[in-house]
Amino acid sequence: MRAAVIDIGTNTFNLLVGHYDQGMHIDLSERIAVKLGEGGITKGYINYDAFTRGVEAMKQHVDKAHMYGADRIVAVATSATRSSVNGEDFVRVVERETGVRPQVISGDEEATLIYKGVSLALPTERTFLAMDIGGGSTEFILGQGDTVHWQCSTKLGVSRLKDLFNPSDPITHTEIEQVNAHFDEALKDLKDALQAFPTDLLAGSSGSFETISAMLCGPDNATELLGRDKKHTFSMQAFLEVHDFLIHSTLAQRLNHPGIQPFRADMIVIGSLLTKRVAELCGASQLVTSAYALREGLLHQLLTER
Repeated sequence: MRAAVIDIGTNTFNLLVGHYDQGMHIDLSERIAVKLGEGGITKGYINYDAFTRGVEAMKQHVDKAHMYGADRIVAVATSATRSSVNGEDFVRVVERETGVRPQVISGDEEATLIYKGVSLALPTERTFLAMDIGGGSTEFILGQGDTVHWQCSTKLGVSRLKDLFNPSDPITHTEIEQVNAHFDEALKDLKDALQAFPTDLLAGSSGSFETISAMLCGPDNATELLGRDKKHTFSMQAFLEVHDFLIHSTLAQRLNHPGIQPFRADMIVIGSLLTKRVAELCGASQLVTSAYALREGLLHQLLTER
């Protein structure tokens, strides 16, 4: 069987097509920068332009999945859709236009699939903290092997936070303190969980971590590394050097950086601030970017279910 997964995120819509032959094989991986949450996520709705972009992106992804011979297409919608008053309208229009009805999943279901994906890329018997920074939400999962000790979905998505704080260009010291105070309040449960299940291994997936790896290695090298090894390990010191650039940079400087995709340039500062705060909470000396996340976790589940 060849299956396709479409991850309808707050910032990007990701398509993955794959098959199983003594292991999962990826036939196609594509993403479209939709910014579904732009202009509406903190108000609880998907605005007209974002709604239209989302439907068009779904048409492209479904057509491409059919082109690659997918026997089954499953689409899942996350934070922007589930937290919007017109999220169900979006689901209905997508189904009408493409024949595929997205499943709106809970934050808990999202965290479970993220952990499945990260575990595939990071096979370790150590307890680790998986962190997936999305546009509308950020998921945290503490696990060891196949066992999840604790998980939580928070409204700490970078698109949501950017709309909430609307930081200056570049972000000011006062604004950084305000953002960190917000993090500290939102991360109290994570802090308690880390006391119960301590770890210094932080594994991040999706956009912010992929951007950090691309800034450290160069975009081509990062793509090759993540494609080959499914992960990229780097020191806290290396991350802090990237972080220092980000918090002192202007949007124009970030747009000019080869490691930063243009559609992430306005949100990566918030993503880096969140990464730093979480790394400090678990006392990480090394960080890992996982090439696998929700979409790979779901694809593997589809291809191996009986």
